[in-house]
Amino acid sequence: SKVYSIGNSGIDDRALWRLTNGEVRGRAARQYGEGRERREYTVLETDAPFNPGDSGGPVVSARGELVALVAAFDRRARAVSLNVDLVEVRELIEGHFRARGETWREPE
Repeated sequence: SKVYSIGNSGIDDRALWRLTNGEVRGRAARQYGEGRERREYTVLETDAPFNPGDSGGPVVSARGELVALVAAFDRRARAVSLNVDLVEVRELIEGHFRARGETWREPE
């Protein structure tokens, strides 16, 4: 499916944001970190190119729904962008609220 990433790589001083489009190539679990800090994360793989500085920007569906956050690219594979899947973003937010003794509910 079609996705769009929004970033601010600073390549063009006149552009506050840069919109890039691409297609989803897959969704996979990948291992990141070292030693005891090593953890498995779900990533959304796309062919939407991005530049340093775009990291953390939203990746949205053709309907404008947040599906991931721009994260990295795979040096071993051409044209593969790795994005933090929305599942991971939700888990982070829910964990934050749990630690505070609160409950987070996704807006309707």
